[in-house]
Amino acid sequence: MIMARTLFLIGSLLLCPMTVQAASGGEQTFQFLFKTGDVLWIAEDIGGQYELSALHQVAVSGDGVAAGQSELKTYRHWQPIVELESHFRTRPVVKLEPMEGGLWGQSELQWTIGPPDEDPALTAAFNQHVYDGGSNAESFYAEDNAPAKHLPTVAGAKAEPLYFSGRGLYFNYTIDSAYFFPRSGLLLVFTHQSITAVGLDTMHGFIVMQINSDRQ
Repeated sequence: MIMARTLFLIGSLLLCPMTVQAASGGEQTFQFLFKTGDVLWIAEDIGGQYELSALHQVAVSGDGVAAGQSELKTYRHWQPIVELESHFRTRPVVKLEPMEGGLWGQSELQWTIGPPDEDPALTAAFNQHVYDGGSNAESFYAEDNAPAKHLPTVAGAKAEPLYFSGRGLYFNYTIDSAYFFPRSGLLLVFTHQSITAVGLDTMHGFIVMQINSDRQ
């Protein structure tokens, strides 16, 4: 019995440092920069051990959606990109405001959005995925028969999904911020996911949708 306890203590001491070391703590922060023509410019900073900044550009046109990202040389050095806005013809944008009950909207709009309905079964499925050796949202959605990604709920208009950013886990999330572009009818929604990936990396993301409302 003494030998078993000794081995257990030694094993615990060996495992604890490894567990702490494996936690990369990649906390994402998103920022909408501007929209030029068909292109959305979005900044993402990932802290923790990564200290990485990426510029996302999502182009939405009649031919479909094309997306790409570029990594900055210096972490969080966005000023040169921000200064580019003055050299472009940018598109008007309406920033949605938080309302009661977790909804988001704006007085000049005839519709609102909110987070998707809670689905505890999906949380359990993701936890099982990690238990079985999975890592994050990307590995989860790469599985056969992976569940669909959930859109925000939209009341007062019809919505069509156009693009989900990578690394995001799209269920049981809340809305962090949202931007509507009246000329094109595009809606950009940033999501906040409380579930973290292996290593305590966050799995926030953003969604681009098309809003169709006869009243808008």
